[in-house]
Amino acid sequence: MLNIATSPAIRFDCLQVMDIIYRVEMKLAGHESIWCIAVKNAIRSGKPAPQIIDTIKDMATDNYNAVADVLGVSLTHRITKL
Repeated sequence: MLNIATSPAIRFDCLQVMDIIYRVEMKLAGHESIWCIAVKNAIRSGKPAPQIIDTIKDMATDNYNAVADVLGVSLTHRITKL
């Protein structure tokens, strides 16, 4: 029997992406900077999650501190590692 929790061959990328999008959405609540509004609008309009994450990666590449100030260093680092 295959143990899906410990098998290295099985990856749950879609669940990781969903978790990251959920965490990003919670962190962006109440922030009104232009990049926050852009990401919130992308989430609301139903853009594909990988596209949203790629956009956040690009924003973090351009200005890591601004993204890390809102999302936190650990979440920003997690996004840039995907």
